[in-house]
Amino acid sequence: MAKCLSLYGYRSLEVYRTVVQAYDIRSNFVHGTLVNKEESHDAGTKEKSRDVDTLANNVIKYLQISILMFLELKNKVKKDDFLSTIDNSLLHPDALAKLEKLIRENSPITISYFSINASEKN
Repeated sequence: MAKCLSLYGYRSLEVYRTVVQAYDIRSNFVHGTLVNKEESHDAGTKEKSRDVDTLANNVIKYLQISILMFLELKNKVKKDDFLSTIDNSLLHPDALAKLEKLIRENSPITISYFSINASEKN
């Protein structure tokens, strides 16, 4: 997902870290990890709350882009082929060019809607 979002101008490493952080929060919640009362009353609680809001907003934005992109590509490329192209794009410039072309030619709604200016990106 991070590599695909880089084609819309997002920084892959930041997307990856955001998704990992969100998944960690989800895992803690699902597995019943409790918040320490002392941690929840410290001076940074409001800041942590803002950080969680930012994290949630970014994850929602990434999901919106990913869902729309995958819906546009659904009948144009097989899932396994698409995933292989993403994997290969991390290793070879030709595969990256193939991924860019695939998305550019087959995902026009996603590109027009989510290619935003750099000041709005994370």
